[in-house]
Amino acid sequence: MSRRTQLYFGIVTTTVFGLCGCKKLLHPASKDSCALLTDAEIESAMKLKVTSHKGEDDSCSWGLGGGAQSGLVSLMKSSSGAELVLNATLGKGAPVEGVGDSATWLGGMTPIMVVHTNGDIFRLSVMSAPLMTPDSASTKTTVVERHQTGPGATVELQAVAFDWPKLENGAVVLSKAFIARL
Repeated sequence: MSRRTQLYFGIVTTTVFGLCGCKKLLHPASKDSCALLTDAEIESAMKLKVTSHKGEDDSCSWGLGGGAQSGLVSLMKSSSGAELVLNATLGKGAPVEGVGDSATWLGGMTPIMVVHTNGDIFRLSVMSAPLMTPDSASTKTTVVERHQTGPGATVELQAVAFDWPKLENGAVVLSKAFIARL
């Protein structure tokens, strides 16, 4: 085989294995994400019955409840690149003590717990209508912009950030449960 043919073969092989998702060949010891949490653990933490679950490679999602009382739990093995994108779009979040090697809670309208453990990164997304009621929310108002409209007069643009302490507690419980199975 000529050097040029070897180069093309190398590029094609790398592309096929990298883009076509041959994770089983490249990461044979990877655990089934759906086996990392039980329906009973999810139901206890999220206060809704698990109605379905679906797994693909390094991720699993569980559907909860139904109708107005519904929710979702999603566990995904992540990467440092994905974490950088997540931080850029949702902010850095708040550190959570006692979960994995380190953990961060990104509350708000897209609640996610990012967990670092044993050299891996996991994202646990949680949504549960019973834990996201107006009376269970905490809010924080921040000034986003301030404009001077005249001598001694300013206008402020404020943003209200929601957080869900009960949902965060459920995410902590689920994070500790899946870490124990790794």
